[in-house]
Amino acid sequence: MRMITNTTRRQQLASQHKSRQSVLGRALGLMFCRGPKAMLFSFPVPRKYRIHMMFVFFPIDLLFLNSRKQVVELKEHLRPWQMYLPKQAYSFLIELPAGMVAKTRTEKGDTLLWK
Repeated sequence: MRMITNTTRRQQLASQHKSRQSVLGRALGLMFCRGPKAMLFSFPVPRKYRIHMMFVFFPIDLLFLNSRKQVVELKEHLRPWQMYLPKQAYSFLIELPAGMVAKTRTEKGDTLLWK
């Protein structure tokens, strides 16, 4: 099982997730998916990578994490066809179904763990 857990709040964010590490995988992300899924992106260099919602047909929550897997920024309910430029550089991005950040009370500074 490939779980994502907020260890600070002892909350499970996702029971399963897909990992995207290649340039193509990161570019495609959730495009053309039929429903929200948890997705983990890792980046070779921390920076402010722009997020797009082109061809993603449902809203999602975003968690931006540093190399220590701590939340440095979050964006809730990013809607289809929008773009978002984070304010903070990040090493990991987790995309979750909309509402999951509020449901788990995840906040900036929380530490996450995934397997």
